[in-house]
Amino acid sequence: MRAKRLSDEGVARLAIKSKRYAVPDPELRGHYVRIAPTGVKSFWVVTRDKTGKQRWVRLGDTDGMGIDAARDLAMTQLRLIRNSTDTTATTIVLNTSVEAVAKKFLELHVAKNGLRSERLIRAYVRRHIIPAFAGMDFVDIKRGHIAELLDRVEAESGRRTANYTLSVISKMCHWYALRDGEYTVPIIPGMKRGKSNARDRILSDGEVAVLWKADGPFGNFTKFALLTLQRADKLYTMRWADVIDGVWHIPAEEREKGNAIALRLPQLALDVLELQRGLGNGGFVFAYSSQPALRGRLERDRQRFEKVNSMAHWTLHDLRRTGRSMMAAVGVPELHAEMVMGHALKGVVGIYNRHAYAAEKADALQMLANRIRDIVTPPPSNVEKFKRRKVA
Repeated sequence: MRAKRLSDEGVARLAIKSKRYAVPDPELRGHYVRIAPTGVKSFWVVTRDKTGKQRWVRLGDTDGMGIDAARDLAMTQLRLIRNSTDTTATTIVLNTSVEAVAKKFLELHVAKNGLRSERLIRAYVRRHIIPAFAGMDFVDIKRGHIAELLDRVEAESGRRTANYTLSVISKMCHWYALRDGEYTVPIIPGMKRGKSNARDRILSDGEVAVLWKADGPFGNFTKFALLTLQRADKLYTMRWADVIDGVWHIPAEEREKGNAIALRLPQLALDVLELQRGLGNGGFVFAYSSQPALRGRLERDRQRFEKVNSMAHWTLHDLRRTGRSMMAAVGVPELHAEMVMGHALKGVVGIYNRHAYAAEKADALQMLANRIRDIVTPPPSNVEKFKRRKVA
């Protein structure tokens, strides 16, 4: 018995169910009407390309297209897919596999908007998301699939990595939802894996003294990081040309919230730079090739140094916290310390205060350098330091 012809009226009467389903068009093999739980109905085609890969391609919503027009478009699209070797632009654009959607997300959202976290997002997509959902259509990723991935990532790499993986997936899902009216984002509140506890580790004076014995690129990097309190990314990209007459001019990046802008370096920091200059790194102060290569080398050196010296676990970012705590201990005003660290001023102060604080930042770094010098080369026991007298 021949199937009943599907008309525009018939499409309109198709029931909405709790789960998405598809109704085949009796007059054209490979042509379907998809009905989403949200009530959105759309025309699709499905067939295999020359490589044997099955492709679902969305033609459009039924609200803006009649079934006769959809059949005409479907016949054209079916021919395109069947003759494609995965290089036909039309097929690739409409491909909804996880890998294809991830590629478009990275291109049209992450790269186009110049997100500062682009490198990290790309790494998470490549290492965690694409392998976990290989061979799946993006719209078929359910909450359970995501939960299973987060369980695995948390077990292998920790809670923080799992939560960042969730953040990337969430961004991708919401980006895709803006382009597909029948797609429902599977992310719900409560999927985050607990709270990532803020670190409070600072190095003791004894540990700072031990750290100062390190030499070579690792020793120079860690000493300079502690003496300047700048973020690791600023040190990775630091160039010799950025240091002019003892002042480090720190380039600002697009969409950057805060930046120390310019820091007059204390002599102790300049001495470290002179040691590093002798290692011949080309235009960059610390990097030999690329940021990832430098990060990896420094982390390996840090782990080795930590083990050899039997130190409790610490990270490069802990140096920034350690130096900030030292500034507070020696009496550096809070505002001046925040300006050194490149933190954006908040509220009304951030809007109206445009003072550069060049002298104040220089004094703050000098006070920090003096404190570090006292730790690593303490004065003789018979020498007593005079305390500063407060001026009324």
